[in-house]
Amino acid sequence: MSTTSLIDARRMTLAGVARIAVGLIWLAGAAFNALWTMRHLNLYQGFADDSPLAVYRWLFGDVVGAHPAVWTVLLIIGEAILGLLTLGKGRWAKLGLAGGAIWSALLFPLLWHYTLMMGPYALLLAWLARKDYAASPFDRLRLGFGHQRTATV
Repeated sequence: MSTTSLIDARRMTLAGVARIAVGLIWLAGAAFNALWTMRHLNLYQGFADDSPLAVYRWLFGDVVGAHPAVWTVLLIIGEAILGLLTLGKGRWAKLGLAGGAIWSALLFPLLWHYTLMMGPYALLLAWLARKDYAASPFDRLRLGFGHQRTATV
């Protein structure tokens, strides 16, 4: 890591804080789906029944509904990957944020009370993906919290 990417921790930007929060939200979502959704696989039928769009009724009813455990495992893996990428640096962070923006934008048209927030969330992630992230929170862990100079996140 170059010394130009090392600064005092007090200079962490709002975008850096938001990116860390987003990465942790994806990881928390993966944990939730592993612990709760895997035990309630019948919920996908409700998604199919309540969806205002035919493509989502087909997706959740016929595709996901046929093998809900497989799709839930894929969801868990996808959310974990998005979280880890988002917490990365450089193009990896941008990839995680862009992937999260796309995923969130795809959930928004479901128009359920908990997916309506995904439209503005997708816009936030797209905005965050435009920023440069020369370091990751993992760099700070590697350097140690007591180190005088830490990485920019």
